[in-house]
Amino acid sequence: MNNNNVPDMAYQGVSFMDVPGAAEDEIKTVKGPSESTQTGNDFLQEADREFKRMLEKTFEKSNRNKYNEIINAIEAEDFVLAHRLAHTLKSSAGQIGKKLLQKAAANIEHELKDGKNSVTQEMLAELQTELNAVLNELAQVSGETEVKAKTFKNESAVSICEPQEIKKLFETLESLLIKGNPECNNYAESLSRICAGPENEELIQQLIQQMDDFEFAAALVTIGKFKI
Repeated sequence: MNNNNVPDMAYQGVSFMDVPGAAEDEIKTVKGPSESTQTGNDFLQEADREFKRMLEKTFEKSNRNKYNEIINAIEAEDFVLAHRLAHTLKSSAGQIGKKLLQKAAANIEHELKDGKNSVTQEMLAELQTELNAVLNELAQVSGETEVKAKTFKNESAVSICEPQEIKKLFETLESLLIKGNPECNNYAESLSRICAGPENEELIQQLIQQMDDFEFAAALVTIGKFKI
């Protein structure tokens, strides 16, 4: 309660809709969807896309030799290991939505349960086919990103040569990398425009690739090696 005996609306849960004579634009603001909500949804969608991309990159790196590992374990009659490898592959395929591969790995896993081997050559052939299909698909996406990362100098773009501008760019990147924020990849094009000099050019390429691979800790180390 204030000195004029007017109820303090902020503490009584009263909205603009309850107040006679409330401004029309204020009422519309209360009733309509907020711009910040839309922005928040966009951010969440982008975060989901980046997370999926991170899972796909991890899958590609971790499973390039998975088929051979399973075959080697079976041939060595280490069926417990082969079962675990198939289970891990099944789970990883499920995380990135590759249902056919997930099913093929599940079949192998099932036939290796209890330390016994009932896996057929047909099952192994199916696993190899589905795994290669997924790896080829992910490699194509990864290859396109890598080519983009290695395209250093865009002749039509303005170069970043001032030490203060470069320092500000690195500070921004460091802040994002420390938080593990995938938005650091939005600055790859800016990095490619730095007047690096021969001593830094290779580091820039390495930094862009590390960010693209979500290797944020390694990227922080690389930034520390720059000579501005």
